[in-house]
Amino acid sequence: MKRIRIGTVLLALIPLSALALPPLPEPGISLGVQLEQFSYQEKSNGERLNEEDGLLQGGWLSLASRQGPIILGLSATRMKGTVDYTGQIQSGRPLSTKTDQGISRFDLSIEGPAWHFEQLPFRVSPYLTTGLSGWSRSIQPTGISSSLSEKYRWWHLAAGANACVKSHGQWCLRAGVTRIFEGSITVKLDSIGAGESELELGAEYGGEIALSWGGGAFLVQTYYQEWSFGASDLQRVNAGRLVLQIQEPASKTRIAGLAGGLHF
Repeated sequence: MKRIRIGTVLLALIPLSALALPPLPEPGISLGVQLEQFSYQEKSNGERLNEEDGLLQGGWLSLASRQGPIILGLSATRMKGTVDYTGQIQSGRPLSTKTDQGISRFDLSIEGPAWHFEQLPFRVSPYLTTGLSGWSRSIQPTGISSSLSEKYRWWHLAAGANACVKSHGQWCLRAGVTRIFEGSITVKLDSIGAGESELELGAEYGGEIALSWGGGAFLVQTYYQEWSFGASDLQRVNAGRLVLQIQEPASKTRIAGLAGGLHF
């Protein structure tokens, strides 16, 4: 699960997998449920350290208001689940276990004004979304490894365009570039006598795309997200008489999800 060398501890941390992507808020109140599959892989010096795959379930609530040509929205999302973990321990022995996860996300979004095209039945509007996410994660113990608990906190920003067309309801295709920044992880290292440590997350870019349909009070969305994180700087901590170095490796995360709900 974790690599431990003399004087060095390399933490194989998962970087922010399972960022739920709520639909862009429409004027009024919307709420619904989400199901998503995420795939994650982490590497150090070209060597795979661990990976996770599994389903997360949850829901969202959004409030929005039209202010002239723009739409201002607030949304909250909560996802939970237990997923498969595959990695290795210090000796290189294979390790399979589970992780319990809970992720919360709060967004502020701005959409519009819309651009209309003559004799074409669709409109395009820019959007900007920013917010704060928190993630509590616990790797379950096995006969050859102990449990590990981590808490993540980060800011996110997304910018892109939303193209909509009316045909048997309203169809919208949304695509944008994402950025995660000012992230930190608090890791409990009580099992090796090092207490708690906080690491800075390496920020990089990613992307998002979503296709949604709305008709009457109903709305459905399918979405995909992908992003990477670079390795963090080394941090020294004391564990008894040992001085340990802790680092988050580079990683890549992919998420595919389905959301459905009601609009009032």
